[in-house]
Amino acid sequence: MSYAIASASAVLFFLSLWIVVPPPVDFLYPLAVGSPEAAPVLLAGSALLLLAARRRARHHRAARAAIAFAGLAAALSITAVVQVPFALLRFNQLMAHTTANPPAVMAGTVRVTRGVRFSNADGVPLSLDVYQPPTDGTFPIIMQIYGGAWQSGTPRSQEWFSRHFAERGYVVVAIDYRHAPEWKWPEQIVDVRTAMYWISEEARRFGGDSSRVVLVGRSSGAQLAMRLAYQEGPSSIRGVVNYYGPVDLDDGWRRPPRPVARAHDSGGVHRRNTGTKARALPPCLTTDVGLERLRTYVECVWPS
Repeated sequence: MSYAIASASAVLFFLSLWIVVPPPVDFLYPLAVGSPEAAPVLLAGSALLLLAARRRARHHRAARAAIAFAGLAAALSITAVVQVPFALLRFNQLMAHTTANPPAVMAGTVRVTRGVRFSNADGVPLSLDVYQPPTDGTFPIIMQIYGGAWQSGTPRSQEWFSRHFAERGYVVVAIDYRHAPEWKWPEQIVDVRTAMYWISEEARRFGGDSSRVVLVGRSSGAQLAMRLAYQEGPSSIRGVVNYYGPVDLDDGWRRPPRPVARAHDSGGVHRRNTGTKARALPPCLTTDVGLERLRTYVECVWPS
């Protein structure tokens, strides 16, 4: 039993190592991405193995090795876990300095319409869910695009988010799209574009103002939101919220990300000129948390 505990502890240590150590070879990059996200699970597993090994440490050398591996795994995992409350605090502090006033919660129950068909491209039926505020009226629209490495997820993936904003006066349209690897690029953005067209034509039936649309995406969903807004989107898109979405996939392939992010300073407002004169581009709120320090910033993209 002690050897099994030691083996499991060694595995957890190996997985936790890539939270803070840059992977030296390509096949370890998925661990560098996944291990920080799984840090709470790794920490809990390490704690359990520590307890199990401690009972046997006096009489078994393997148990003492397990304590060492599990202890190191716990220490590495906690570096990511402890940043969560500080990240939320920092984010709230930054948002408190904006000029926007958070909308009040509306009385009543959010109205949800599920399974609204918006596409049947290549014979694949795609549906979306609509979350309406409790009262009647005309409201701005949030198009929500779920994340999942372009391979998984459903319109219900962040239902708490949809309900949160619907009860504060937004019509939330949670869309779907075809998944990789079965469906290769650009089919995903085609589906997002089709959903945007559905909003322009049909959202008024649900109390949505199709001239005021904000795109919200997480991870791969954020990449799709950024692509739609800044490369091919209509002028009705008033803003983008990018939750840690990859935006330069070509560079990311050549230089895969390290678990310790160093690209930006903490906080602040950064404005950059894109040099484009084609059309006015909507502002973008980007949130990203690095392991070395919090990186939450607002990047507004302005036309020249």
